[in-house]
Amino acid sequence: MDGVKRITDEDRKPSGSLFDGSPEGASLYRPDGKKKKASQGRGGDDKSAGGLEGEIGGWPGEEDRLGKDKPEPSFGGGDATEDTPEIKRLVSAMTKAGDPAEKILIKDPKSWTRDEWNQVKGHWHGLNTNDPRYQTTSDKLGEWTPHFYGDGPVQYDATGRMLTPQPIRPIPTTPTPARDADGVDIDASMKNFAQWMADNAKTAGGSASSVKDTQDGQNQAARIAAGRWPPDNLLKVDGVLGPKTRSSIFATLADKGTAQAK
Repeated sequence: MDGVKRITDEDRKPSGSLFDGSPEGASLYRPDGKKKKASQGRGGDDKSAGGLEGEIGGWPGEEDRLGKDKPEPSFGGGDATEDTPEIKRLVSAMTKAGDPAEKILIKDPKSWTRDEWNQVKGHWHGLNTNDPRYQTTSDKLGEWTPHFYGDGPVQYDATGRMLTPQPIRPIPTTPTPARDADGVDIDASMKNFAQWMADNAKTAGGSASSVKDTQDGQNQAARIAAGRWPPDNLLKVDGVLGPKTRSSIFATLADKGTAQAK
């Protein structure tokens, strides 16, 4: 028609912005203004010529440009922003509720209630005699009894029947909180130490390596305390966070505090 310009594909080419024309025209051109090959158009299926990029609405090379700043998941490096499932399991194992006797044993036996003494006694009966915790638990049980009942001879009545021992001082009826050497609640202290182990795992090569480091540190502390090697309460450095390792950490936190334990 006279005076009316026919719109061609050339008129639909991009000019300064991503699209400068109809969607149909824009789909014929790449961002650099050059016309695409047929296989690169919308819905193309020539994968060797970029058909897949066309199918998902992208351009050849665009995935590199858009994704270059996206952080990759990381475990080993300290730049990881999220804990891996492995590290989460480590923290959970460290902070889970264990044997109640574990917390009672870090307290002064003179503060135990009768119920706490019974819990510790049940725990002691469940230990093997070659377990290093066996003797320390026995010693603490032995502190409680003479403190509250004395260490005098057994008393008998006129018929020769043994009398029920009576306390020589009041036995506590309300449990006292279990705390570390810094006065911090032991649960909070264990959580803090667990997070330290988790942070160490990110640079040590995994949770097993972090547990091994902790076990080795506990053994060195025990060696210094005993003045010999091996100490009686030597831990197996196997990277497994078992009850002996947990108990050792509990005892160290109670005796030395968080800073020394780390």
